[in-house]
Amino acid sequence: MYWRFRKDLGAAEAEAALARLTFDYDGEAIRLTDQRDAITRIDGEQLVRIPRDARIEAHALKTLETWRFVPLADSELFDVPRDLLEDFSVSEDTDRDTALLAFSLKAVPLLQQQGWHIEIDADYPFRVLDESQEWYAAVDEERGHDWFVSNSACW
Repeated sequence: MYWRFRKDLGAAEAEAALARLTFDYDGEAIRLTDQRDAITRIDGEQLVRIPRDARIEAHALKTLETWRFVPLADSELFDVPRDLLEDFSVSEDTDRDTALLAFSLKAVPLLQQQGWHIEIDADYPFRVLDESQEWYAAVDEERGHDWFVSNSACW
């Protein structure tokens, strides 16, 4: 997820990679800040109550923190739109590119092995390609120039 924001003292815009943590309770996505202690719904003619697991949710939050993610609501650098207050960004005192690359290369595969379902937006700049994808590359030498043209693709 990308979000453009304006700094308070000017019109400068920046992009930030954000993480959104949700918990799947039998098909219903629940945000960390949801105040309900259980999810209730009607299944057929029965009212079903699914209690939330605070221990697992706290562990998931701690896991994000180990990878240098902090709640956007805690940011002091900019005003956060209300619909993003529950999202996370890499800590402001961290080299963000390095942290996001490490997260993509190391954390994502590890978390997926642990059962996390991770969705990555197509415009996220640190996407790691699946080993099964085929690569194509070509170099076109052009006469009269001391440089070359490179084309690459993945499908």
